Amino acid sequence: MEKEIKKRKIYIADGSEDDVLERYFNESDKWAIIGKSGNGQTVVNDVLSLKPDFLIMEVMLSGMDGFMVMEKLKSEMKANCPKIIFISNLSHSGFVSKAIKEGAGYFMVKPVMPQNLEERMLDLLNTKMENSSLANDKQLDEKISNIFISIGIPAHIKGYQFLREAVKLAVEEPEIIGSITKKLYPTIAEKFETSSSKVERGIRQCTEKLSISQDEIEEILRRIEDSICEMAGTSNTVTSQQVGEETLRQLYPVSRVAYVRFASVYRAFDDLDQFIEEIEKLASR
Repeated sequence: MEKEIKKRKIYIADGSEDDVLERYFNESDKWAIIGKSGNGQTVVNDVLSLKPDFLIMEVMLSGMDGFMVMEKLKSEMKANCPKIIFISNLSHSGFVSKAIKEGAGYFMVKPVMPQNLEERMLDLLNTKMENSSLANDKQLDEKISNIFISIGIPAHIKGYQFLREAVKLAVEEPEIIGSITKKLYPTIAEKFETSSSKVERGIRQCTEKLSISQDEIEEILRRIEDSICEMAGTSNTVTSQQVGEETLRQLYPVSRVAYVRFASVYRAFDDLDQFIEEIEKLASR
């Protein structure tokens, strides 16, 4: 006897008479349309009662617009709120930004092909949900972007998305740093549907562009030597801490990547939190 496949429940909040989406999903063995309404208050009542997995919603509803519906549902249902995808004729960037900012999974402009909508729904199902809230996830993304900018890694560099994902994985699972080739690269490769070797190559290309030339290294060493001699004065003594701090001071304007690398060794970081703290200090300068 074949095991029955559990269908994902969909509620459509749209007052239009177009039934293309309903026909498509009702013919599928993966999905089930459990309700439809174009009235905002009815949508809220139905979703609270029926608890669908997805709410496919138009912005313009009678009585209460889609944004108000989403706000009420998130307030009432908390973590049990269905995944929300807006589909609308309103394509102004302000609507899109508001929808995503307030927690919608996607904003799609009509007309929407059912197959494309289904792909976006599967994307949301397959996305690994972190223990932190969506707001915290966005804060982490923003923090990583700011750090990359501060140390000279622009978004257009090849391998940027791989490096970004690597940092996120390291924050979620610090022990993965000890298995870069066996676990980190394969995990990233699986997410982006590529190979581990391409991930490694992309990250290397991203970071190689930030290397310091031999001439710059020699100039840094010369400046460090001059500063140490000045600090030593007539006593001819200088502490290892003074040498380390002066090295950091000389590295900072040349390469912030080199600065962070040296700081992690010189200050003997014990865990990832110390590493992140140092980078955040760098980003705030």
